[in-house]
Amino acid sequence: MTRVLAIGLDGVPLNLIRCWAQEGKLPVLKSIMDEGVVGPLRSTIPPTSGPAWSSFMTGKNPGKTGIYDFLYRRNGSYGFSPNDARRRDGRSIWNILSTANKRVGVLNVPMSYPCRVSERLHDQRLDDALHGTGLCLSSAPPE
Repeated sequence: MTRVLAIGLDGVPLNLIRCWAQEGKLPVLKSIMDEGVVGPLRSTIPPTSGPAWSSFMTGKNPGKTGIYDFLYRRNGSYGFSPNDARRRDGRSIWNILSTANKRVGVLNVPMSYPCRVSERLHDQRLDDALHGTGLCLSSAPPE
């Protein structure tokens, strides 16, 4: 069985990670990088975290996910509200894998809160703990 581990570090350039790993400051990450595959990724347009994570998890660009920022403008007003997974179009990679009966674990991925009913996993997932107040934490399936 092939296993895949994807680690996403938001807002840190790969050259710094490589430097710190070589200096011995990130020994576990260095081991993972040495034994696996690592490389730079291009960001989305706009190059901000909300649309980038949504594109990472769905394989769709911001025009198709509908996520352009962590906030969205409410219809009929100039007020803004936080974006979350309920406003995102597209199935996440963990949903697709779970539907195919693959074991999946997801931990603290921005723009993944709340867990959609259609994204209940065969395994465990902890929702985006950074959403809103930073106090949100749930798992799916609830156990």
